[in-house]
Amino acid sequence: MKKSFLYIIALFLFSFSLKSEDKKIITGDFNWNQWKVESGWKKIDSSIYLPKLDIINQTKSIVLSDKILFEVFAGSWCGDSESELPKIIKILESMDYRIETLKIYGVDRDKDMPNHFAKFKNIEKVPTLIINKNGNEIGRIIEFPENPEKNWEIEILKIIQ
Repeated sequence: MKKSFLYIIALFLFSFSLKSEDKKIITGDFNWNQWKVESGWKKIDSSIYLPKLDIINQTKSIVLSDKILFEVFAGSWCGDSESELPKIIKILESMDYRIETLKIYGVDRDKDMPNHFAKFKNIEKVPTLIINKNGNEIGRIIEFPENPEKNWEIEILKIIQ
């Protein structure tokens, strides 16, 4: 009985790992339009995420006046990137951020890319949102926001204030 239970668990874990291997891995620099095409994600939908407009308005004025720039490191193979990156895009668009200036860096499962820029930036988990001011990193959000609501715009505002 114990052997068959262990066998079933091993078979389940093996089949789960095969399923996650099916996802396309893209690496390098992308803009949002390129990412949507190249990532292989079937459904990119942020409609259920409703940014807090009061936070967006506070954030927007600081981002635009201080010329804040954003970078995102993501994995096309990563479920967290697939669920969170559209939320980040929605927030940036809500702030009238020029989305074409957003750099999205695709990384492999080792959190690396051909030019090793992700390793240089010490990327350990994805998605990672890096916030820059005057060419210097002022903060980052790794995987998920830390606040209890898991709210991206609250974390962004904390970093830029």
